Amino acid sequence: MRYIFRLAMFVLLLLSVLAVSAHAQTTTYCQNGTQCSCANINNASITPPSATCPYTSTISPPLVNFTQQQTATFLCSDGNGSGAVYASHNSAVTGYGQAHCTPVSLYCYPNFVLSLTLATSPTDYNRFYNQAYDDIYTSSGCVSNSTIGFRQDFWQCLGVACSGGGGGWRRRSTVLYALY
Repeated sequence: MRYIFRLAMFVLLLLSVLAVSAHAQTTTYCQNGTQCSCANINNASITPPSATCPYTSTISPPLVNFTQQQTATFLCSDGNGSGAVYASHNSAVTGYGQAHCTPVSLYCYPNFVLSLTLATSPTDYNRFYNQAYDDIYTSSGCVSNSTIGFRQDFWQCLGVACSGGGGGWRRRSTVLYALY
């Protein structure tokens, strides 16, 4: 009985670690000087493939198309001290992949990129990018590039004037997660 309890606790711990590993790194970036807005990419996640191999074969393996989606929340906040969010956007982008269904199936997952550029002045914009690059199977393996397929969700928010003081770049409230 004691061993069953230990095994159950180990499985719960393992599942907790795996659940946390499905999130991306979240960092808030701010700039002081004349522009005091902060930019953050939050709650990033990627869905599992929409389809799996129905069967496997060494003679005539099926090629299965599937989709995945990356979602994230883009936030712009006031870096003058209050930290109040003044603009946000829920972003989603879909990527396409393929599975080559041999006895050792090869999944060609789409590649996802989240990035941002910071405003350099109060009249400039914080720019957010959620990008998906498709991946396909060829006889030499998985191939991914923008000529095969590329989609992007782009969003921007205006910078904020500083209320006083100065400084340089700073990074706030870093929370690290593993990206799968």
